[in-house]
Amino acid sequence: MITKTHIDLADKEITNTATLEMIVKSSKRDKLRIIAIYLCHQIITSEKLKSLTTTEIIYEVYRMICKILDEAPTIEENIS
Repeated sequence: MITKTHIDLADKEITNTATLEMIVKSSKRDKLRIIAIYLCHQIITSEKLKSLTTTEIIYEVYRMICKILDEAPTIEENIS
């Protein structure tokens, strides 16, 4: 018998697989943006930042990541 739990687990697995495939196929810059968003989520959650908008925080973290990896960041308007 199929239960709601089976459906939820299958949906989660499909979503995780699709997400992984999407990330693997993404450009390097898009991957850096995804990393920036993930790190910002961690920063915002842990420090409860309210002084900057989420977009500003994401762009600043993205710039830091690019600097560490010696990559040129794209302009802010492309991330907004």
